[in-house]
Amino acid sequence: MTISPLPRRALIARILADPAEIIVIEAPAGMGKSWLLRQLQDTGRALHDVGAGPSPVIPDDPGPRGMIIAKRPEVQLRGLARAVIYGRTSFYRAEDLVFTRDDIAAAGLSPAVFTRSGGWPCLLPWASAEAPDPDDLTAFLHDEMLVSLSPAQIASLHAMLVDPRLRPDPAVLRGTPLGTAVLAPAVAAIRPALQAAAAQRLRELSQNMAHARAIARTQVALGLVPQAIETLQRVGATTTALQVYEAAGGFYTIHRFGPEACRRLLAGFPQQMQNETEALVLGRAMVAVKQGDVRLAQLIMRDFYGDATRDPVAFIRDARHFSFQARLFRLLLRIWEDADLTEADVAPVYDLLAEVPVDDDLRRGSIYNVVLDIYVRLRRFPEAEQVARQAAIHYARAGVPVLSFYIALHSVVIRLFMGEPLVAQTHVQAAWGWLHQVDDNASDARLLRLAEACVAFEMGQVDGLLRFIAEDHDAFVNGETWGSIVELLLTYGPQALALTQSHLAARALLDRWRVTGERSHQFSALIDNREILLMQNAGRWIEAAQKAQSLSGPITRAGIEGDAALAEVQGRGEVAIALLWLRHFVHQTPRLSGLGDKLDAMRGNTHLTWRQHIAVSLWQAQYEARQNNMAEAQTLLLHALGAMQSRGAVAILDEEAATLADLLRRKRLLDAVEHDPRLRRFLRQSSLLSQHVQGGVDSDRGAALGLTRQEMRAMYALIEGATNKEIAKLLGLSEATVKFHLKNLYRKLGCATRAEVRIAAAALDLTR
Repeated sequence: MTISPLPRRALIARILADPAEIIVIEAPAGMGKSWLLRQLQDTGRALHDVGAGPSPVIPDDPGPRGMIIAKRPEVQLRGLARAVIYGRTSFYRAEDLVFTRDDIAAAGLSPAVFTRSGGWPCLLPWASAEAPDPDDLTAFLHDEMLVSLSPAQIASLHAMLVDPRLRPDPAVLRGTPLGTAVLAPAVAAIRPALQAAAAQRLRELSQNMAHARAIARTQVALGLVPQAIETLQRVGATTTALQVYEAAGGFYTIHRFGPEACRRLLAGFPQQMQNETEALVLGRAMVAVKQGDVRLAQLIMRDFYGDATRDPVAFIRDARHFSFQARLFRLLLRIWEDADLTEADVAPVYDLLAEVPVDDDLRRGSIYNVVLDIYVRLRRFPEAEQVARQAAIHYARAGVPVLSFYIALHSVVIRLFMGEPLVAQTHVQAAWGWLHQVDDNASDARLLRLAEACVAFEMGQVDGLLRFIAEDHDAFVNGETWGSIVELLLTYGPQALALTQSHLAARALLDRWRVTGERSHQFSALIDNREILLMQNAGRWIEAAQKAQSLSGPITRAGIEGDAALAEVQGRGEVAIALLWLRHFVHQTPRLSGLGDKLDAMRGNTHLTWRQHIAVSLWQAQYEARQNNMAEAQTLLLHALGAMQSRGAVAILDEEAATLADLLRRKRLLDAVEHDPRLRRFLRQSSLLSQHVQGGVDSDRGAALGLTRQEMRAMYALIEGATNKEIAKLLGLSEATVKFHLKNLYRKLGCATRAEVRIAAAALDLTR
C-alpha cells in the first residue's frame, strides 16, 4: 500500500513561505512525511528523510535556502535543540499533515473516504477502494505501523484499544497512533483492524523472554495483572509470575479481576507449584468458594495445612505455625461455612484485626466484613450497621468496588431484617453503583437481583421475585451463596409462590433446596421451618405439628408449653422453631395455660427480626381478642399496622392473613382501623390486601352454614386424616368433646361418614 499522491498545495505553500532556516516535519509513521518531501524536491532546499538514510547533524549554517527534515517524534537529532533555542526552526506536526474533510472533497473523493480513514494519509488508498478489505488493513498496520514499536508501546497500545478507560504513560504512547490526538478520528474509524494488528504483534513479542518481561511490566503498571501473569507463564517465567500474583494481593486478586480470570491464571502455574505454594493454595481455595464449593475449599486447606484447619478459632490464633495470610483466609472462610456462630466468635476476629496495620484498608475491611456477618447471624443489627460503616470506609479507600458492593448488599439484608424496605432500596441503588464498576459480575448481580426482588416483595410487588425464581434460581443454587441471602430466598420465595400459584408450588421450591440442605444443616433448618409455616397457612396444622416435633434441637413443644425462657432464645433456627410453636398454640390451642405471658416474653426477645416481632404482636392481639381484652388487642393491632404503614412493609399482611382476617372480623377492631386514615389508606392500597382479606372466606362460609370455629377446626383436621385422639391433642380438647363437635358437624353438613365430610367440604368450597 502506498501513500496517496493527493496534492498538498496549501501545505506546501505554507512551508515554502516559512522564513525559518530549518523546517522539521515531525509526525508518526503513516502521516505522509516522505511523500511530502518528494513534492518539495524542486524547491532548492536540502531534504533529509530521517530513517531512510543516515541521520544528519544540524549544521550551524544550513545553506542559503535552508533545509527540510522529516522525522518521527521519538528520533533525536544532534544540533536540533540548539537550533530551536536560537529560533531557527519551524515544526509541522501530525495536525498539519492530516487530511481534513475539505481536503478530501477538494481532491474529488467521496466523504466515505474520510469516514473510513479519519484523514490519516496512509489509509487513503485503502479507504478509497470500492470495497476495502479489513484484512489488508490489518496486515498493513502490523507491517508498516507497529513493527517498529517497542514491547511497552505495543502493550500500552493494545490495552487502550481493548479498554479505552485505561490511561498509559503518555511518554510510552508517543510515536504510536494513540499518542497523537489529531489521529483520534482515524483510530476510531479503524479500531477493529488496529486492535487485531496490535494483538498479533503482542503475541509475537511475547514469545521472547526479555520482551515478555517488558510487556508484563507494562501490563502491571496498567493494572492488567492477570494478563501480565499469563504473559510470563507463556515463556515459563513462573517464579516472576508468582511474585506478580503475590504483589497484587494473592487470593484477593479474585475481587479485583473476577473468578474466571483468577481460575485461568492459577491453572497456568505448574501443578506441583499449585499444590506446594501457599499463595496459590489459598487462591485455589478462594476460587472454589466463589464457585459455590465450600467443601472443596476446606479440602484444599486441609491438604496443605493439615487437620488444624478443622478448628478455625485455634487456627486463627496460631501465629506461630501459620502465616497471617493463611489465618486471614481461614477467618474469611467462616462467612461461607456451615457453622453456628456465637458471641464467642467475635473475640478472635478482633485479635486478628490487631495484627493488621491501620493503613492496610483491604485486610481491615475484610476482617470487619466477617464481624458484620456474625452480627447479622446473631440478629444484632445495630452493631452490624456500625461495623458495616467501618468496612465500607476501608473498602472505599482500598479501591476494590466489588468489596464495597458486598457491604452495600449486606446493608440491604440488614434493613430488610429490620423491616425498613424503603431504606433497603437506597442500599440496593448503592450496590448497583458499585457493581457497575466490576467486569466479571454475573454471580454478584444475581445476588443483588434477589435482594432487590425481596425488597420489592416486602413492599407489595411480587413480579420481580417470581421472575428471579423462574430465571435465576437454578444458577443461584449452584453458585456462591451466603447464609443471609439464602435466608431471604427461603423466607420470601415460598411466600410469593403460595400467594400467586399454590402451596404445592411453594413446597416444590423448598424441595429443590433439599440437595443443598443435605450439605448444610443451616439451610436444612430454614427449609424445614418454612415448610412448617406453609403447612400452617394451608390449614394443615396436624401435619405441621408432626413435622415440628420431628426436628431435633433444644427448642421443643414441651419446652414451649412449659417454662422455657422465651425472652432469652437466640440463634435464628431456635427462634424460628419457637415462633412456629407459638403460632400453632395461638391458632389451635388458645386456651394453653400462660400463653399470653409466653407471647409477651417472646415479643420482648431482642433476637427477633422486625418481621418476626410484628408477627408476634399480631398473634398477641389475636390472643387478647379471644380473651375479650379488646382494648389490649386494639393497641397491639394498631401498633403493628402502624409500624408496617410507616415503613412501607406489606408482605407480612399475606403471611399473617388468617390472623388479620380473624382480628378484622371484630367490629371494634375494624372500626379502629377504619378510623385511622393512614391505616385505612395503607390497607386499601396494598397489593396484598385482597389476598389477606380473603383469608377469612373459609370461616365466613362455615359461619353461613352454622359451623362454629371449633367445628371448622375439627373439620380441617378430619380432612387431613387425623383420628379423634389426634384431633383432641391438636385442639387441646378431650376426645369426648371432639366427638361432640364432629357429631354436630356431620348433622349440619348432612353427612354420616368422614369420607362424606371430605366430599361435602370440597363441594361447599370449605377446603383450604
